Amino acid sequence: MRNDTSSGAVHVVSGALEEHALLVARPERRTLHGAGATFSFGPSHIHRLTCPAGRAVSIHAYSPPLWRLGPYTADDDGVLHR
Repeated sequence: MRNDTSSGAVHVVSGALEEHALLVARPERRTLHGAGATFSFGPSHIHRLTCPAGRAVSIHAYSPPLWRLGPYTADDDGVLHR
């Protein structure tokens, strides 16, 4: 089994991305990143990115290169699904 070891950085070119970070026994933390914003994260960071306005252009870079993505959603009861 291969561990996820990639760090990443995201630059928002236009529009906005909302980053959702899961927290245990607390509401998720949401951070809005608008056009021109750049943010980075380490290999242990788990998040979900959404586009609240419906459109955004962003550049994502990972090192080492990602070998898979693990997207998820949370239902109305807070249960995670891939």
